[in-house]
Amino acid sequence: MPESLLRAAMATFGGAHFLSGFGMTETTATVTFLTFADHELPDDPALAGPMIRRLGSVGRAACTAQVRIVDPATLAPRAANEHGEILVRGGQVMAGYWNRPDDTARAMLDDGWLRTGDGGYLDVDGYLFLTDRIKDMIISGGENIYPAELENILAGMPGIREVTVIGVPDDRWGETPLALVVRDPDATLSKQDVIEYCRAKLAHYKCPTSVQWAHALPRTPSGKVMKHILRNRYAAGGFVENRGGESLAPAP
Repeated sequence: MPESLLRAAMATFGGAHFLSGFGMTETTATVTFLTFADHELPDDPALAGPMIRRLGSVGRAACTAQVRIVDPATLAPRAANEHGEILVRGGQVMAGYWNRPDDTARAMLDDGWLRTGDGGYLDVDGYLFLTDRIKDMIISGGENIYPAELENILAGMPGIREVTVIGVPDDRWGETPLALVVRDPDATLSKQDVIEYCRAKLAHYKCPTSVQWAHALPRTPSGKVMKHILRNRYAAGGFVENRGGESLAPAP
C-alpha cells in the first residue's frame, strides 16, 4: 500500500486499528507484520519521525518465520539498509511446487530458505521495506531504479488515481522508466507535471522520462498490476492514446 494511501486511510478512519503485512502463497500467507502499535503515531513530531518512516515498511518477521536479505546473484548476506533479494525460512514455508522439480530447485535453497524473487531491505531494527520484484528492477545507465519507489511517490500526487512504472528500452541508457498514469476525471495535470513532481522528490536519474495516460491498468484478481502484459504491449509496438488515455486492461 502506498504510504500516501495508508496515511489517508488513517486520517479518515481515525478510531480504527491498522494491521498490515507481507507474504505469499509459498509462505502460507503472512511472514511479516506492521502491528497496531506501529501505526500509532505520537503527538511529538520529534518522536513521530522514525515511526512515520516505518509506515513505508511491511513490519517485522512473525515468530514463525525468519527473513534475510542477500545478493540475488551470489546469495551473499546484505547488511542493514542494503538492498537485495528477500529470503524466508520457517515451518510455514512450502516444501516445493507440486510436480515441478525444476521450479522447486530454483526457489528452494538446501538449508530451507525460500527465494521470494522480491527485492527489499531490512533496517537496523528489523523492519522490512519492499522495493520491487527483482525482475521489475530498471537498470538505467548502470544505476538501479526500483519502480515501486516511483509508484509510491506518484500515488501521492494530486490528480493521479492509479499509476504503475515499467522499464522501456533506450538507445543511450539501456532502459528508462515509463509511467503509466490513470488520472482523476477532473484532473488537468500534464505529462511534464508528472515528471517534475518526481524530480522535486527524487534524484533525476530515477524519474520517468516519459508518461502515458491510461483509462485502466491490467490487474490480477487480487489487484496486482500485470506488468508483463504492459512490457509485452510496449515491445509489440507501444501504446496509442485516444481521447486522453487508453484502456490497458484486458477486455472483459
